[in-house]
Amino acid sequence: MIIYITQKKLKDKHGQSLDVLENAYIQYYLANHMFAENAVFIPVTNHLQQTMRLTQTMKPDWIIFTGGNNVTPDTNSEKALVDDLCPDRDEVERYLIQYADMHHIPKLAICRGFQFLNVIYGGQLSYFLTAHGELRKHPCVFEEQEYLINSYHQHGIKVSQLSAQLKPIVLADDNVVEAYVNVSDKLSPTLGVQWHPERDAIKPDLFKMIWEKFVNESTHFSRRHG
Repeated sequence: MIIYITQKKLKDKHGQSLDVLENAYIQYYLANHMFAENAVFIPVTNHLQQTMRLTQTMKPDWIIFTGGNNVTPDTNSEKALVDDLCPDRDEVERYLIQYADMHHIPKLAICRGFQFLNVIYGGQLSYFLTAHGELRKHPCVFEEQEYLINSYHQHGIKVSQLSAQLKPIVLADDNVVEAYVNVSDKLSPTLGVQWHPERDAIKPDLFKMIWEKFVNESTHFSRRHG
């Protein structure tokens, strides 16, 4: 099993650009047996031509869109306020989303990835959600039950801003979407969460519940994940 996983872009002390992947992602997926035992995670560089060549050489079974870097706003006034933008990454991930949908490759999106997929599918973002940016943990609701999740984001998606091709499955008490799945057959199977499951061991682990439900209800997988 081949799993692409995207990377955030940072600069080192010399001002050189680096593609960076936090170890916690893969450690969490392996510890929770989310994918097949023979799964190989392939970090994707933020270089469009190289990524295109990779897809032509090695077709993935999954694509994971990780956190880090902000989604580039639509308007110049918002761009002036939002830092940590990465147009190269936007370009690569836009290509991978289109590639996944064309080839029916399932997608998992975390934090920035969660926001970026919504924008690509015609949704919008709210910038600088004060409560979410200041809190490290807050309650949310899944299937009428309350759970606690972490919060490492300043921006988010209100229910009214969610793409029509996606359906909210977890909401915060301020009507901010915390998780969604696809409802459109034009999209490959898609699960997105706003929080970071790989950080902060909060029990019960809501993400694990959502993951199992998502995989079990998606006949496409036929247990391909494990």
